[in-house]
Amino acid sequence: MKTRIRTKLVLVLVALVLVPMLIFSLFTVRLSINAALENSTNYQINSMKKIGSAVDSLFQELDRASLFLIGDGRVRSYLSQDGEDPAATASSVYNVLGYLSNNSTMIKSIQVENNDGEILYRGSLPLSITEEDRSRAIELLGRPFWDVETDTAGEDYIYLCRLLRDTRDTRRHLGIVKIYLNLAGMQSFFRNEYDPSTAYYILDSEGRTVFSGQTGEDFPALEQIGTGQLARAKGASLRWTHADVPYYLSSYPMPTNDWYTVSLSSTQAVRGQISASILMLAVLAAACLLFCVLLAILISRGITKPLLEITQRMKDLEAQDFSVRVPVKGNDEIALLARQFNRMTERIQVLVEEVYVAELRHKESQLRALQAQMNPHFLYNTLDMVYWNAKMENAQVTSEQIESLSRFFRLALADRGDYSTVAEEIEHLRYYIILRQQSGNSFEFDLEADPDCLGCRVIKLVLQPMVENAILHGIAGMEDGRIRVCISHREDTLYYTTSDNGKGLDPAELETLLYAAPKGHRGFGIRNVNDRIQLTYGPNYGLLFENLPGGGAKVTVKQPFIRDEETTHDQDNDR
Repeated sequence: MKTRIRTKLVLVLVALVLVPMLIFSLFTVRLSINAALENSTNYQINSMKKIGSAVDSLFQELDRASLFLIGDGRVRSYLSQDGEDPAATASSVYNVLGYLSNNSTMIKSIQVENNDGEILYRGSLPLSITEEDRSRAIELLGRPFWDVETDTAGEDYIYLCRLLRDTRDTRRHLGIVKIYLNLAGMQSFFRNEYDPSTAYYILDSEGRTVFSGQTGEDFPALEQIGTGQLARAKGASLRWTHADVPYYLSSYPMPTNDWYTVSLSSTQAVRGQISASILMLAVLAAACLLFCVLLAILISRGITKPLLEITQRMKDLEAQDFSVRVPVKGNDEIALLARQFNRMTERIQVLVEEVYVAELRHKESQLRALQAQMNPHFLYNTLDMVYWNAKMENAQVTSEQIESLSRFFRLALADRGDYSTVAEEIEHLRYYIILRQQSGNSFEFDLEADPDCLGCRVIKLVLQPMVENAILHGIAGMEDGRIRVCISHREDTLYYTTSDNGKGLDPAELETLLYAAPKGHRGFGIRNVNDRIQLTYGPNYGLLFENLPGGGAKVTVKQPFIRDEETTHDQDNDR
Protein backbone atom coordinates (compact mmCIF):
# COMPACT_ATOMS: atom_id res chain seq x y z
CA MET A 1 0.00 0.00 0.00
CA LYS A 2 1.10 3.53 -0.62
CA THR A 3 2.61 5.20 2.42
CA ARG A 4 0.90 8.56 2.79
CA ILE A 5 2.79 11.65 3.91
CA ARG A 6 0.10 12.15 6.52
CA THR A 7 0.97 8.75 8.04
CA LYS A 8 4.60 9.72 8.16
CA LEU A 9 3.77 12.89 10.06
CA VAL A 10 1.77 10.87 12.63
CA LEU A 11 4.79 8.63 13.17
CA VAL A 12 6.93 11.73 13.68
CA LEU A 13 4.61 13.01 16.42
CA VAL A 14 4.82 9.67 18.23
CA ALA A 15 8.62 9.67 17.92
CA LEU A 16 8.80 13.16 19.41
CA VAL A 17 7.48 11.76 22.68
CA LEU A 18 8.89 8.22 22.89
CA VAL A 19 12.38 8.51 21.43
CA PRO A 20 13.66 11.38 23.61
CA MET A 21 12.48 9.66 26.77
CA LEU A 22 14.28 6.47 25.79
CA ILE A 23 17.48 8.33 24.93
CA PHE A 24 17.30 10.32 28.17
CA SER A 25 17.09 7.17 30.31
CA LEU A 26 19.80 5.18 28.47
CA PHE A 27 22.54 7.72 27.76
CA THR A 28 22.40 10.51 30.32
CA VAL A 29 24.81 8.98 32.81
CA ARG A 30 27.18 7.73 30.13
CA LEU A 31 27.17 11.13 28.46
CA SER A 32 28.12 12.82 31.72
CA ILE A 33 31.07 10.51 32.30
CA ASN A 34 32.36 10.87 28.72
CA ALA A 35 32.10 14.64 28.91
CA ALA A 36 34.14 14.76 32.13
CA LEU A 37 36.83 12.50 30.66
CA GLU A 38 37.00 14.55 27.49
CA ASN A 39 37.26 17.85 29.35
CA SER A 40 40.09 16.52 31.51
CA THR A 41 41.94 15.16 28.50
CA ASN A 42 41.61 18.42 26.55
CA TYR A 43 42.84 20.42 29.54
CA GLN A 44 45.90 18.23 29.95
CA ILE A 45 46.73 18.31 26.22
CA ASN A 46 46.37 22.08 25.96
CA SER A 47 48.40 22.62 29.14
CA MET A 48 51.12 20.34 27.79
CA LYS A 49 51.27 22.29 24.52
CA LYS A 50 51.58 25.62 26.34
CA ILE A 51 54.26 24.49 28.80
CA GLY A 52 56.17 22.42 26.22
CA SER A 53 56.32 25.38 23.86
CA ALA A 54 57.57 27.61 26.70
CA VAL A 55 60.28 25.11 27.66
CA ASP A 56 61.37 24.86 24.02
CA SER A 57 61.72 28.65 23.90
CA LEU A 58 64.08 28.46 26.91
CA PHE A 59 66.29 26.03 25.01
CA GLN A 60 66.12 28.34 22.00
CA GLU A 61 67.74 31.08 24.10
CA LEU A 62 70.90 29.01 24.35
CA ASP A 63 70.79 28.15 20.66
CA ARG A 64 70.43 31.83 19.71
CA ALA A 65 73.34 32.72 22.00
CA SER A 66 75.59 30.21 20.21
CA LEU A 67 74.49 31.56 16.81
CA PHE A 68 75.28 35.09 18.01
CA LEU A 69 78.86 34.02 18.71
CA ILE A 70 79.22 32.55 15.20
CA GLY A 71 78.24 35.84 13.59
CA ASP A 72 80.09 38.22 15.98
CA GLY A 73 83.19 39.72 14.36
CA ARG A 74 85.07 40.11 17.66
CA VAL A 75 84.70 36.41 18.44
CA ARG A 76 85.73 35.49 14.91
CA SER A 77 88.79 37.76 15.13
CA TYR A 78 89.86 36.20 18.44
CA LEU A 79 89.43 32.63 17.23
CA SER A 80 91.04 33.15 13.83
CA GLN A 81 94.09 34.99 15.34
CA ASP A 82 94.38 37.18 12.26
CA GLY A 83 97.21 39.36 13.59
CA GLU A 84 95.35 41.63 15.99
CA ASP A 85 96.40 42.10 19.59
CA PRO A 86 95.46 38.79 21.36
CA ALA A 87 94.93 40.48 24.70
CA ALA A 88 92.62 43.10 23.20
CA THR A 89 90.57 40.58 21.23
CA ALA A 90 90.32 38.29 24.27
CA SER A 91 89.01 41.20 26.33
CA SER A 92 86.39 41.94 23.65
CA VAL A 93 85.27 38.33 23.57
CA TYR A 94 85.10 38.26 27.36
CA ASN A 95 82.77 41.28 27.22
CA VAL A 96 80.59 39.52 24.61
CA LEU A 97 80.30 36.44 26.83
CA GLY A 98 79.39 38.66 29.78
CA TYR A 99 76.74 40.39 27.72
CA LEU A 100 75.13 37.07 26.74
CA SER A 101 75.19 35.57 30.24
CA ASN A 102 73.90 38.76 31.90
CA ASN A 103 71.00 39.15 29.46
CA SER A 104 69.64 35.61 29.80
CA THR A 105 68.45 34.09 33.04
CA MET A 106 68.67 30.62 31.49
CA ILE A 107 72.46 30.68 30.86
CA LYS A 108 74.45 29.34 33.82
CA SER A 109 77.80 29.66 32.09
CA ILE A 110 79.27 30.06 28.62
CA GLN A 111 82.74 29.20 27.39
CA VAL A 112 84.59 29.47 24.07
CA GLU A 113 87.69 27.47 23.13
CA ASN A 114 89.95 28.24 20.17
CA ASN A 115 91.94 25.70 18.17
CA ASP A 116 94.94 26.12 20.49
CA GLY A 117 92.93 24.99 23.52
CA GLU A 118 92.66 28.46 25.05
CA ILE A 119 89.30 28.98 26.85
CA LEU A 120 87.41 32.13 27.72
CA TYR A 121 84.30 31.80 29.90
CA ARG A 122 81.76 33.69 31.98
CA GLY A 123 79.47 32.38 34.71
CA SER A 124 79.68 29.41 37.06
CA LEU A 125 81.64 26.77 35.13
CA PRO A 126 80.80 23.18 36.17
CA LEU A 127 83.09 21.42 33.67
CA SER A 128 85.28 22.39 30.74
CA ILE A 129 84.99 21.30 27.12
CA THR A 130 85.92 17.62 26.91
CA GLU A 131 87.52 15.64 24.12
CA GLU A 132 84.19 13.91 23.55
CA ASP A 133 82.56 17.33 23.10
CA ARG A 134 85.17 18.25 20.50
CA SER A 135 84.70 15.01 18.57
CA ARG A 136 80.90 15.29 18.46
CA ALA A 137 81.02 18.98 17.51
CA ILE A 138 83.42 18.33 14.61
CA GLU A 139 81.35 15.35 13.47
CA LEU A 140 78.17 17.47 13.34
CA LEU A 141 79.89 20.18 11.24
CA GLY A 142 78.40 23.15 13.06
CA ARG A 143 75.05 21.67 14.07
CA PRO A 144 74.44 21.92 17.82
CA PHE A 145 74.00 18.95 20.14
CA TRP A 146 72.49 18.79 23.62
CA ASP A 147 73.61 16.49 26.40
CA VAL A 148 73.76 16.04 30.17
CA GLU A 149 76.95 15.67 32.24
CA THR A 150 77.57 15.13 35.94
CA ASP A 151 80.14 17.04 37.97
CA THR A 152 82.28 15.65 40.77
CA ALA A 153 79.55 16.40 43.32
CA GLY A 154 77.08 14.24 41.42
CA GLU A 155 74.96 17.15 40.15
CA ASP A 156 73.62 16.92 36.59
CA TYR A 157 73.90 19.78 34.08
CA ILE A 158 72.25 20.26 30.68
CA TYR A 159 74.43 21.93 28.08
CA LEU A 160 74.60 22.86 24.39
CA CYS A 161 77.79 22.45 22.38
CA ARG A 162 78.57 23.27 18.75
CA LEU A 163 81.49 23.86 16.40
CA LEU A 164 82.24 27.49 15.47
CA ARG A 165 83.01 27.76 11.76
CA ASP A 166 84.24 30.77 9.80
CA THR A 167 81.20 32.33 8.10
CA ARG A 168 83.43 33.46 5.23
CA ASP A 169 84.91 30.00 4.73
CA THR A 170 82.74 27.28 6.28
CA ARG A 171 85.47 24.68 5.78
CA ARG A 172 87.57 26.47 8.38
CA HIS A 173 86.96 25.54 12.05
CA LEU A 174 87.63 28.37 14.49
CA GLY A 175 86.73 26.79 17.82
CA ILE A 176 84.00 25.36 20.05
CA VAL A 177 81.32 26.96 22.23
CA LYS A 178 79.69 25.27 25.24
CA ILE A 179 76.72 26.79 27.09
CA TYR A 180 75.23 25.38 30.34
CA LEU A 181 71.52 25.68 31.07
CA ASN A 182 70.58 27.33 34.37
CA LEU A 183 68.61 24.50 36.00
CA ALA A 184 67.67 26.74 38.93
CA GLY A 185 65.89 29.04 36.50
CA MET A 186 64.20 26.04 34.90
CA GLN A 187 63.01 24.83 38.30
CA SER A 188 61.69 28.33 39.04
CA PHE A 189 59.72 28.23 35.79
CA PHE A 190 58.01 24.97 36.76
CA ARG A 191 57.21 26.31 40.22
CA ASN A 192 55.34 29.16 38.52
CA GLU A 193 53.37 26.53 36.60
CA TYR A 194 52.68 24.54 39.77
CA ASP A 195 49.61 22.29 39.60
CA PRO A 196 49.17 19.86 42.51
CA SER A 197 47.65 17.27 40.17
CA THR A 198 50.43 17.34 37.54
CA ALA A 199 54.22 16.85 37.45
CA TYR A 200 56.51 17.81 34.55
CA TYR A 201 59.70 16.20 33.23
CA ILE A 202 62.23 16.71 30.43
CA LEU A 203 63.36 13.56 28.60
CA ASP A 204 66.07 13.26 25.96
CA SER A 205 65.56 11.77 22.50
CA GLU A 206 66.13 8.24 23.89
CA GLY A 207 63.47 8.61 26.62
CA ARG A 208 65.83 9.14 29.58
CA THR A 209 64.84 11.68 32.22
CA VAL A 210 67.28 14.63 32.21
CA PHE A 211 65.25 17.00 34.39
CA SER A 212 62.36 16.67 36.84
CA GLY A 213 60.17 19.70 37.52
CA GLN A 214 57.91 18.12 40.15
CA THR A 215 57.57 20.04 43.38
CA GLY A 216 56.18 17.28 45.60
CA GLU A 217 56.88 13.68 46.50
CA ASP A 218 53.53 12.26 45.37
CA PHE A 219 54.62 11.52 41.78
CA PRO A 220 57.03 8.75 40.76
CA ALA A 221 60.36 9.43 39.08
CA LEU A 222 60.03 8.58 35.42
CA GLU A 223 62.22 5.66 34.51
CA GLN A 224 63.32 5.19 30.93
CA ILE A 225 60.28 5.36 28.62
CA GLY A 226 60.37 4.13 25.06
CA THR A 227 60.39 6.78 22.34
CA GLY A 228 57.45 5.01 20.74
CA GLN A 229 55.30 5.63 23.82
CA LEU A 230 56.45 9.26 23.91
CA ALA A 231 55.46 9.68 20.25
CA ARG A 232 52.01 8.22 20.91
CA ALA A 233 51.56 10.63 23.83
CA LYS A 234 52.09 13.63 21.51
CA GLY A 235 48.85 15.61 21.46
CA ALA A 236 47.12 12.86 23.44
CA SER A 237 46.62 11.65 26.99
CA LEU A 238 47.69 8.02 27.53
CA ARG A 239 47.07 5.90 30.61
CA TRP A 240 50.37 4.99 32.30
CA THR A 241 50.58 2.80 35.40
CA HIS A 242 53.32 2.88 38.03
CA ALA A 243 53.17 0.67 41.10
CA ASP A 244 49.55 -0.15 40.24
CA VAL A 245 48.65 3.55 40.37
CA PRO A 246 47.13 4.93 37.14
CA TYR A 247 48.31 8.25 35.67
CA TYR A 248 47.71 10.18 32.46
CA LEU A 249 50.84 10.71 30.33
CA SER A 250 51.17 13.46 27.67
CA SER A 251 54.25 14.66 25.73
CA TYR A 252 55.41 17.61 23.64
CA PRO A 253 58.37 17.05 21.25
CA MET A 254 60.63 20.11 21.23
CA PRO A 255 61.88 21.04 17.71
CA THR A 256 65.05 22.70 19.08
CA ASN A 257 66.76 19.50 20.27
CA ASP A 258 64.34 16.59 19.63
CA TRP A 259 63.79 16.19 23.39
CA TYR A 260 60.42 15.84 25.07
CA THR A 261 58.56 17.78 27.73
CA VAL A 262 56.33 15.26 29.54
CA SER A 263 53.45 15.76 31.97
CA LEU A 264 52.15 13.17 34.43
CA SER A 265 48.64 13.79 35.86
CA SER A 266 46.72 12.08 38.62
CA THR A 267 43.39 10.44 37.77
CA GLN A 268 41.81 11.74 40.99
CA ALA A 269 41.15 15.10 39.37
CA VAL A 270 39.18 13.37 36.59
CA ARG A 271 37.10 11.51 39.13
CA GLY A 272 36.22 14.79 40.77
CA GLN A 273 35.10 16.19 37.43
CA ILE A 274 32.91 13.13 36.83
CA SER A 275 31.22 13.66 40.16
CA ALA A 276 30.55 17.27 39.26
CA SER A 277 29.18 16.29 35.86
CA ILE A 278 26.56 14.03 37.38
CA LEU A 279 25.04 17.10 39.02
CA MET A 280 24.17 18.34 35.56
CA LEU A 281 21.54 15.65 34.99
CA ALA A 282 18.77 18.15 35.57
CA VAL A 283 20.15 20.32 32.78
CA LEU A 284 20.28 17.31 30.49
CA ALA A 285 16.59 16.68 31.15
CA ALA A 286 15.81 20.08 29.66
CA ALA A 287 18.20 19.35 26.81
CA CYS A 288 16.14 16.24 26.05
CA LEU A 289 13.30 18.46 24.94
CA LEU A 290 15.61 20.33 22.61
CA PHE A 291 16.79 17.02 21.23
CA CYS A 292 13.18 16.15 20.42
CA VAL A 293 12.92 19.30 18.34
CA LEU A 294 16.14 18.52 16.50
CA LEU A 295 14.98 14.98 15.88
CA ALA A 296 11.72 16.28 14.42
CA ILE A 297 13.70 18.53 12.08
CA LEU A 298 15.82 15.59 10.93
CA ILE A 299 12.79 13.42 10.29
CA SER A 300 10.96 16.16 8.40
CA ARG A 301 14.09 16.72 6.37
CA GLY A 302 14.08 13.05 5.44
CA ILE A 303 10.49 13.45 4.23
CA THR A 304 11.13 16.62 2.23
CA LYS A 305 14.50 15.55 0.82
CA PRO A 306 12.96 13.91 -2.31
CA LEU A 307 11.05 17.12 -3.01
CA LEU A 308 14.23 19.14 -2.72
CA GLU A 309 15.96 16.65 -5.01
CA ILE A 310 13.29 17.14 -7.68
CA THR A 311 13.56 20.93 -7.30
CA GLN A 312 17.34 20.79 -7.84
CA ARG A 313 16.95 18.59 -10.90
CA MET A 314 14.45 21.08 -12.33
CA LYS A 315 17.09 23.80 -11.97
CA ASP A 316 19.57 21.57 -13.82
CA LEU A 317 16.97 21.03 -16.54
CA GLU A 318 16.50 24.79 -16.77
CA ALA A 319 20.28 25.08 -17.31
CA GLN A 320 19.83 22.75 -20.37
CA ASP A 321 21.22 19.63 -18.71
CA PHE A 322 18.77 17.13 -20.16
CA SER A 323 20.54 14.06 -18.76
CA VAL A 324 19.33 14.68 -15.19
CA ARG A 325 17.28 11.99 -13.48
CA VAL A 326 15.72 11.77 -10.02
CA PRO A 327 16.34 8.58 -8.02
CA VAL A 328 12.99 6.95 -7.22
CA LYS A 329 12.50 5.38 -3.78
CA GLY A 330 9.26 4.07 -2.37
CA ASN A 331 5.78 4.17 -3.83
CA ASP A 332 4.19 7.32 -2.43
CA GLU A 333 3.07 10.52 -4.14
CA ILE A 334 6.61 11.92 -4.24
CA ALA A 335 7.89 8.78 -5.97
CA LEU A 336 5.08 9.13 -8.55
CA LEU A 337 6.10 12.75 -9.16
CA ALA A 338 9.74 11.68 -9.61
CA ARG A 339 8.78 9.05 -12.21
CA GLN A 340 6.77 11.58 -14.20
CA PHE A 341 9.68 14.04 -14.07
CA ASN A 342 12.09 11.38 -15.39
CA ARG A 343 9.74 10.54 -18.28
CA MET A 344 9.48 14.22 -19.17
CA THR A 345 13.26 14.77 -19.18
CA GLU A 346 13.80 11.64 -21.30
CA ARG A 347 11.34 12.92 -23.90
CA ILE A 348 12.89 16.42 -23.91
CA GLN A 349 16.37 14.93 -24.33
CA VAL A 350 15.25 12.89 -27.35
CA LEU A 351 13.62 15.91 -28.98
CA VAL A 352 16.64 18.15 -28.36
CA GLU A 353 19.03 15.55 -29.79
CA GLU A 354 16.90 15.24 -32.91
CA VAL A 355 16.87 19.01 -33.43
CA TYR A 356 20.59 19.25 -32.72
CA VAL A 357 21.48 16.54 -35.26
CA ALA A 358 19.31 18.23 -37.86
CA GLU A 359 21.03 21.56 -37.22
CA LEU A 360 24.46 19.95 -37.51
CA ARG A 361 23.56 18.43 -40.86
CA HIS A 362 22.25 21.78 -42.07
CA LYS A 363 25.49 23.56 -41.08
CA GLU A 364 27.55 20.80 -42.67
CA SER A 365 25.72 21.21 -45.97
CA GLN A 366 26.25 24.99 -45.83
CA LEU A 367 29.97 24.55 -45.20
CA ARG A 368 30.33 22.09 -48.06
CA ALA A 369 28.46 24.42 -50.40
CA LEU A 370 30.62 27.39 -49.45
CA GLN A 371 33.81 25.36 -49.76
CA ALA A 372 32.72 24.08 -53.16
CA GLN A 373 32.46 27.68 -54.36
CA MET A 374 36.14 28.20 -53.40
CA ASN A 375 37.39 25.04 -55.21
CA PRO A 376 37.14 25.50 -59.04
CA HIS A 377 39.19 22.37 -59.62
CA PHE A 378 38.98 22.43 -63.38
CA LEU A 379 41.11 25.61 -63.52
CA TYR A 380 44.22 23.76 -62.35
CA ASN A 381 44.11 21.26 -65.27
CA THR A 382 43.47 24.05 -67.74
CA LEU A 383 46.37 26.16 -66.44
CA ASP A 384 48.68 23.17 -66.68
CA MET A 385 47.88 22.79 -70.38
CA VAL A 386 48.31 26.54 -71.05
CA TYR A 387 51.65 26.52 -69.22
CA TRP A 388 53.11 23.87 -71.54
CA ASN A 389 51.78 25.71 -74.63
CA ALA A 390 53.57 28.88 -73.46
CA LYS A 391 56.76 26.85 -72.95
CA MET A 392 56.53 25.46 -76.47
CA GLU A 393 56.05 29.01 -77.85
CA ASN A 394 59.04 30.39 -75.79
CA ALA A 395 56.77 32.86 -73.96
CA GLN A 396 58.96 33.00 -70.85
CA VAL A 397 57.08 35.67 -68.89
CA THR A 398 53.73 34.11 -69.66
CA SER A 399 54.91 30.65 -68.62
CA GLU A 400 56.28 31.99 -65.33
CA GLN A 401 52.98 33.71 -64.58
CA ILE A 402 51.07 30.56 -65.40
CA GLU A 403 53.46 28.50 -63.21
CA SER A 404 52.88 30.85 -60.23
CA LEU A 405 49.15 30.71 -60.78
CA SER A 406 49.32 26.92 -61.05
CA ARG A 407 51.17 26.62 -57.73
CA PHE A 408 48.67 29.03 -56.20
CA PHE A 409 45.77 26.77 -57.17
CA ARG A 410 47.69 23.61 -56.24
CA LEU A 411 47.84 24.84 -52.63
CA ALA A 412 44.23 26.01 -52.74
CA LEU A 413 43.00 22.65 -54.10
CA ALA A 414 45.16 20.44 -51.87
CA ASP A 415 43.01 17.65 -50.43
CA ARG A 416 43.65 18.30 -46.72
CA GLY A 417 40.05 18.73 -45.67
CA ASP A 418 38.57 22.06 -44.65
CA TYR A 419 41.56 23.11 -42.55
CA SER A 420 45.20 24.02 -43.00
CA THR A 421 47.92 25.65 -40.92
CA VAL A 422 49.07 29.25 -40.73
CA ALA A 423 52.32 28.25 -42.44
CA GLU A 424 50.37 26.79 -45.40
CA GLU A 425 48.21 29.93 -45.58
CA ILE A 426 51.37 32.07 -45.75
CA GLU A 427 52.80 29.85 -48.52
CA HIS A 428 49.55 30.15 -50.47
CA LEU A 429 49.63 33.96 -50.07
CA ARG A 430 53.26 34.08 -51.19
CA TYR A 431 52.43 32.64 -54.63
CA TYR A 432 49.51 35.02 -54.93
CA ILE A 433 51.78 38.02 -54.28
CA ILE A 434 54.32 36.73 -56.81
CA LEU A 435 51.54 36.36 -59.36
CA ARG A 436 50.32 39.92 -58.76
CA GLN A 437 53.79 41.36 -59.06
CA GLN A 438 54.46 39.39 -62.25
CA SER A 439 51.28 40.91 -63.68
CA GLY A 440 52.77 44.39 -63.34
CA ASN A 441 51.07 45.52 -60.16
CA SER A 442 53.52 47.69 -58.25
CA PHE A 443 53.03 47.84 -54.48
CA GLU A 444 54.97 47.24 -51.27
CA PHE A 445 54.12 44.13 -49.27
CA ASP A 446 55.24 43.26 -45.73
CA LEU A 447 54.29 40.19 -43.67
CA GLU A 448 55.04 39.62 -39.97
CA ALA A 449 54.05 36.34 -38.28
CA ASP A 450 54.49 35.17 -34.71
CA PRO A 451 56.48 31.87 -34.82
CA ASP A 452 54.11 30.41 -32.23
CA CYS A 453 51.27 30.75 -34.75
CA LEU A 454 52.84 28.90 -37.70
CA GLY A 455 51.56 25.48 -36.64
CA CYS A 456 48.13 26.77 -35.64
CA ARG A 457 45.13 24.95 -37.13
CA VAL A 458 42.91 27.34 -39.15
CA ILE A 459 40.19 27.36 -41.82
CA LYS A 460 41.87 27.28 -45.22
CA LEU A 461 41.73 30.08 -47.83
CA VAL A 462 41.11 32.95 -45.43
CA LEU A 463 44.28 35.06 -45.59
CA GLN A 464 44.60 35.40 -49.39
CA PRO A 465 41.06 36.83 -49.96
CA MET A 466 41.79 39.57 -47.41
CA VAL A 467 44.97 40.65 -49.26
CA GLU A 468 43.22 40.39 -52.62
CA ASN A 469 40.44 42.68 -51.37
CA ALA A 470 43.05 45.24 -50.19
CA ILE A 471 44.75 45.19 -53.62
CA LEU A 472 41.58 45.44 -55.71
CA HIS A 473 39.57 47.86 -53.57
CA GLY A 474 42.16 49.57 -51.34
CA ILE A 475 45.29 50.53 -53.28
CA ALA A 476 44.02 50.07 -56.85
CA GLY A 477 45.44 52.82 -59.08
CA MET A 478 48.03 53.97 -56.51
CA GLU A 479 51.73 54.16 -57.36
CA ASP A 480 52.88 53.99 -53.73
CA GLY A 481 50.46 51.37 -52.42
CA ARG A 482 51.46 49.50 -49.29
CA ILE A 483 49.96 46.39 -47.73
CA ARG A 484 50.98 44.96 -44.37
CA VAL A 485 49.91 41.59 -42.92
CA CYS A 486 50.42 40.77 -39.24
CA ILE A 487 49.64 37.33 -37.73
CA SER A 488 49.56 37.06 -33.94
CA HIS A 489 47.55 35.66 -31.05
CA ARG A 490 46.33 36.81 -27.66
CA GLU A 491 45.37 34.07 -25.21
CA ASP A 492 43.01 31.71 -27.14
CA THR A 493 42.34 33.92 -30.20
CA LEU A 494 44.29 34.09 -33.49
CA TYR A 495 44.34 37.36 -35.45
CA TYR A 496 45.03 38.05 -39.17
CA THR A 497 45.43 41.83 -39.58
CA THR A 498 45.59 43.23 -43.13
CA SER A 499 46.13 46.99 -43.45
CA ASP A 500 46.70 49.28 -46.45
CA ASN A 501 47.20 52.98 -47.19
CA GLY A 502 44.36 53.19 -49.67
CA LYS A 503 41.14 55.17 -49.76
CA GLY A 504 39.54 53.46 -46.76
CA LEU A 505 36.17 51.75 -46.30
CA ASP A 506 32.56 52.82 -46.49
CA PRO A 507 30.74 51.43 -43.38
CA ALA A 508 27.41 51.17 -45.22
CA GLU A 509 29.07 49.23 -48.03
CA LEU A 510 30.73 46.85 -45.53
CA GLU A 511 27.35 46.10 -43.92
CA THR A 512 26.05 45.16 -47.36
CA LEU A 513 29.10 43.03 -48.15
CA LEU A 514 28.87 41.03 -44.91
CA TYR A 515 25.14 40.48 -44.50
CA ALA A 516 23.45 41.04 -47.88
CA ALA A 517 23.54 38.71 -50.85
CA PRO A 518 26.57 39.53 -53.07
CA LYS A 519 25.96 41.06 -56.47
CA GLY A 520 28.22 39.52 -59.02
CA HIS A 521 31.75 39.03 -57.71
CA ARG A 522 31.73 42.16 -55.52
CA GLY A 523 31.95 41.09 -51.86
CA PHE A 524 31.81 37.35 -52.61
CA GLY A 525 35.22 36.56 -51.02
CA ILE A 526 34.61 38.63 -47.87
CA ARG A 527 31.13 37.19 -47.35
CA ASN A 528 32.42 33.67 -47.97
CA VAL A 529 35.26 34.00 -45.42
CA ASN A 530 33.03 35.54 -42.76
CA ASP A 531 30.31 32.87 -43.24
CA ARG A 532 32.75 29.96 -43.09
CA ILE A 533 34.36 31.21 -39.86
CA GLN A 534 31.07 31.91 -38.10
CA LEU A 535 29.46 28.65 -39.21
CA THR A 536 32.47 26.74 -37.86
CA TYR A 537 33.27 28.63 -34.65
CA GLY A 538 30.20 30.73 -33.86
CA PRO A 539 29.23 34.42 -34.02
CA ASN A 540 32.05 35.55 -31.70
CA TYR A 541 34.55 35.07 -34.54
CA GLY A 542 34.76 36.49 -38.05
CA LEU A 543 35.82 39.78 -39.67
CA LEU A 544 36.26 43.26 -38.19
CA PHE A 545 36.74 46.43 -40.30
CA GLU A 546 38.05 49.87 -39.41
CA ASN A 547 39.51 52.93 -41.11
CA LEU A 548 43.00 54.08 -40.11
CA PRO A 549 43.50 57.69 -38.90
CA GLY A 550 46.20 58.46 -41.50
CA GLY A 551 44.24 56.94 -44.37
CA GLY A 552 43.66 53.42 -45.47
CA ALA A 553 41.79 50.52 -43.90
CA LYS A 554 42.45 47.59 -41.60
CA VAL A 555 40.67 44.23 -41.71
CA THR A 556 41.04 41.82 -38.78
CA VAL A 557 40.13 38.15 -38.95
CA LYS A 558 39.46 36.38 -35.63
CA GLN A 559 39.77 32.60 -35.33
CA PRO A 560 40.33 30.31 -32.34
CA PHE A 561 44.00 29.71 -31.51
CA ILE A 562 44.58 25.95 -31.52
CA ARG A 563 48.08 25.13 -30.27
CA ASP A 564 50.70 22.98 -31.97
CA GLU A 565 49.98 19.76 -30.07
CA GLU A 566 46.26 20.08 -30.86
CA THR A 567 47.11 20.79 -34.49
CA THR A 568 49.30 17.74 -34.74
CA HIS A 569 46.60 15.53 -33.24
CA ASP A 570 43.92 16.82 -35.62
CA GLN A 571 46.17 16.51 -38.64
CA ASP A 572 46.92 12.90 -37.72
CA ASN A 573 43.18 12.23 -37.51
CA ASP A 574 42.63 13.87 -40.92
CA ARG A 575 45.25 11.61 -42.43
